[in-house]
Amino acid sequence: MRNYKYRARNSSGRVVEGTIRAPDSRSAHQQLEDDGLIPVEIAPVSGTPRKPGLKILQPRVKTGDLIVFTRQLSTMIRAGVPILQTLQALSRQTDNPTLQLALSRIADRIAGGSRLSKAMSEFPRIFPTQYISVVASGESGADMVQALLRMAEWMERESEITSDIKAVLRYPVIVVVALVVAAAIMLVWVIPQFAKFYAKATVPLPLPTRMLVASNAWLLANWPLLVLIMIALTAATVFLVRIPAIRLRLDQTK
Repeated sequence: MRNYKYRARNSSGRVVEGTIRAPDSRSAHQQLEDDGLIPVEIAPVSGTPRKPGLKILQPRVKTGDLIVFTRQLSTMIRAGVPILQTLQALSRQTDNPTLQLALSRIADRIAGGSRLSKAMSEFPRIFPTQYISVVASGESGADMVQALLRMAEWMERESEITSDIKAVLRYPVIVVVALVVAAAIMLVWVIPQFAKFYAKATVPLPLPTRMLVASNAWLLANWPLLVLIMIALTAATVFLVRIPAIRLRLDQTK
């Protein structure tokens, strides 16, 4: 795969420039024609420019930001504003720097003759697969405005469900964390002190007490091994969840 710099004419006859990635110049020519452009000049680019994307440390785009953008996009399309001017305007209006940068780059791709869905697909951290599919269906002849509105409504419902789940789980999580902290304090400070006291006693200790003291001593002596086991189990769980068959079974169980 190589990068090719091109000059082409769009459906209105305006000359557009940009870069495209293809195995050879013939494939690049075909891609431009598939995008509705008439190639004028195609030349290979020396070196490989950095793939457009977003830095990991940039603030993420929240669902609320994406919902507001989707509704604004549908409104401006309904008003007849060209998509390029719409993206440029929304890029200036948004307060989220990550979304602002993404919209600016998407606008550049549109100016270069790319489709909206194709340009959005370069930013999967912002626009999920379902979102891009809705935009692509609108480009293929469906009602783009209604499709975007339905997408915004679906994201709003999903956001409400997520907020409700977080609200319900907040108290149990606090209780579990408190119990873990209390157990750690018992194991690290309280039980060792009692063990020293019981060691001076001349009477035999009850079996539960001896088991508790022995368990505490074992945990304190082998905690690095336990940490490694927990890390291994976490990594294995993450790997297994990525397998489609296991993920499907997990979703069915949920």
